[in-house]
Order: sequence, then structure tokens, then C-alpha cells
Amino acid sequence: MRKILEENVFPVFFIYRYMQFLKRKRKLNDAIDKYNLKHFSDFNIEDHKSSDNLFILGSGASINDYGKEEWEKIKNGDSFGFNFWMIHDFVPTYYMFEPMKKPNREKKFIQLLNLKKGQYKNTPFILKDLETREFPFDKVPERLKNNFYVPYKFKISGNSKKSLNKSIIYIKKLNLLNESIQLFRKGSLSQAIYFGYQFNYKNIVLCGVDLNSTDYFYESQHFKMKDLPIPKTGQTGKVHKTFDKQKYNITIDDVIKCMQDTLLSDRNLYIGSKKSALHPELDYYFNED
Repeated sequence: MRKILEENVFPVFFIYRYMQFLKRKRKLNDAIDKYNLKHFSDFNIEDHKSSDNLFILGSGASINDYGKEEWEKIKNGDSFGFNFWMIHDFVPTYYMFEPMKKPNREKKFIQLLNLKKGQYKNTPFILKDLETREFPFDKVPERLKNNFYVPYKFKISGNSKKSLNKSIIYIKKLNLLNESIQLFRKGSLSQAIYFGYQFNYKNIVLCGVDLNSTDYFYESQHFKMKDLPIPKTGQTGKVHKTFDKQKYNITIDDVIKCMQDTLLSDRNLYIGSKKSALHPELDYYFNED
């Protein structure tokens, strides 16, 4: 019934979502002013982009399967890490994170920022969800504070694939695809993919995006032996919560398909592991020459 109602009143439904966005935008502006942060529109991609290839680095355990050949290709492109990717040895071109809901996770993330401040001194940080959560900026290393950029987020609304696509159409009509706004649905992965679209990457490769497993790369003994602050994954089921069709009408694979159909028709979206739930729907990248 909800889907039927939504299809029939979608313009009104979308306007409601748009009004919510404007309200969140005002709150976010207050937070940016309060902490003297940079708007995402101030971010200069030319200072960092060096390739047509963007490797999005998720936390799935398949990352631990990569050998010299895979890492060489990632190093020769640009890369985008998010959330607790900082545990990994590899430093990405870009990094995105959000204020943590749980104090223990926040504590571990701040510890990582301080431990890795030297390696990440030239890495731009995209800080999301600041309009809804507090973040302890007083505990951030001074050399990283100038690296923070804050985008406005607009949710791709809808409870069916058809309405997801329609949402993108309305977003385009409202001219919301600009340098200060990022689209998302179902978490950080969709926002990272949109980043690749936003900055005209020709090839976007999803690495460590397994979804059909809740094993994370940093649960391996290799990382436990490094004596790093490692959080619990927060995953409790057999599949990643954003992929759980028992819980949600729309899952992350639906969102990715929507983005392919409406935004990425002239781009290439690949998967970095044949173990992923997104393979073979997405072509495997690392056998490409």
C-alpha cells in the first residue's frame, strides 16, 4: 500500500523531502559557522585528482585478498576511504567519515586520527552528518583541522526502484546537482559513488564492498597485531545491514542500480572482488588491462 500511495503522490512526497533538506541545511550552516569549517563548495578537486580511476575502499574482508598487482593499480589511481578505513596501512586520496553515535567508537576514531595524523596531513576529509551529531573538534590534531570539508546531503527518496529513479529526475529538475551537494541513500557507499560521479571519474571501482558477509578486513590477525584501536563492526546478521532485504524495501544494491541508470550511464562502475554480492552484476575490474 505504501508503494502504491507513493507512486501516486510522488511530487508531493518529494517536496516534503526537499523541505526537510532545507531544514537540515540551515542546521548544518550553523554547525559550520560554530566550528569555523569549510563548505564542500570550497573543495578544489584539481589539487588532488590525478587519474580517471577512483577506487572506493570499503571495509569488507575481501580487501585482504589483494596482492601486489591489485595494490599497484590502486596506487596508480585515486582512492576514497571512509569510516574506519584509517586502520589500514594504505592512505587514500580522499577520506570521508561521520560523527560516531557511540562514545567508544568515537574514542577509537579520535585515537586513529592522532596516530595517523602524519600520514593523513595532505588528505582532504569529508565530514558528513554534522547537522544531526556532535563531533569533538577539540580532540582533532591541529595539523588536520584545516583538511575538513562539509557537504550538504540530499537523500535519494523512494521505496521502489521506480521512485528512486524518479527522485533523481526531480533532483536534476531542481538543479541540485552542484558542487556543494552530495546525493546518498543507504549510507556512505552511495555518497562515495556520487563523489566519483560529481568529479567526473570515468572508472569507479568498489573494493572491499562485499555485502554478502559481515566480515571486516580489520578483524584479521594482521591488524590486531598492530595494537591499533579497532572498534566492533556493528554488524550482527549474515549479510551487511544495508543489503538485508528482510529489513528494508530498498537496499544498497537497488540504490547502486538506480545511480547506474540515472547518473553513470557514460561511466564504468566495477567491483573489485568476485566474492562480492554485486558480482557478476558489476564487471570485475582487476582482470582489465
